[in-house]
Amino acid sequence: MRKLSQEVFALFKRTFIDSRRNFIAEADDAPVDAFLGIALAQRGEQASRDPQSQHGDTAIARRVASARSVVKSFVIYQLSNSLPPNGSGVGCGHYDEDGVEDGGGIARLMNDYVFGTCFNPDVHENNVFLFLDHCLSQLSSPFYSGRDEDGYIATKAGLYGGLNPKEMGNYWRQHREHIRGLDCQNIQRCVFTPNYIASYRDDIDGVFTVLDELADEATPALAVPDELQPASS
Repeated sequence: MRKLSQEVFALFKRTFIDSRRNFIAEADDAPVDAFLGIALAQRGEQASRDPQSQHGDTAIARRVASARSVVKSFVIYQLSNSLPPNGSGVGCGHYDEDGVEDGGGIARLMNDYVFGTCFNPDVHENNVFLFLDHCLSQLSSPFYSGRDEDGYIATKAGLYGGLNPKEMGNYWRQHREHIRGLDCQNIQRCVFTPNYIASYRDDIDGVFTVLDELADEATPALAVPDELQPASS
């Protein structure tokens, strides 16, 4: 598993990280036909690329949008998480880029790439929406979170989707003011997944609340000077 993970990551690294290509943006821009196959290729040509559009075959467009979410989430989760072998699989990120130490090196490289390139507004201003789309594609069913609510909700346990929650908190601390200033609650934008449709208007506030919690947890505790330490008895 280590060797396979290292080979897969090496291919991904050569293709996207080393050349600073944005995998998430390219998944969004991939041709519709790449998701439909030959059988639906002709209908795919007639389908709108925008699943929120009133033109074209929106049913097909939404299926494609859902497939894009699955591809992005699956790749990021598999390569970024550093979960050790625990009987239910092991994350590719658990391993190092090479060698046999298994120190989570792949996960660190992936988190640096995702937050430093794919989600970084300094690289492209629209990357913040790729970040928010990622968050909205990681909502959890309240049935599994033990909360008495309807629909899917943002939770600390699920929002990061395989990424490092501390790195997500640091990203939010760095870009929070800018993103909040975009007035996202009034943006007509939705994220389509196989289980639900999330909208900026209805769901982004819950995402912001959880991101604030992650940012607070990522903030290092301030050291107390020796002269302010309580005297020992």
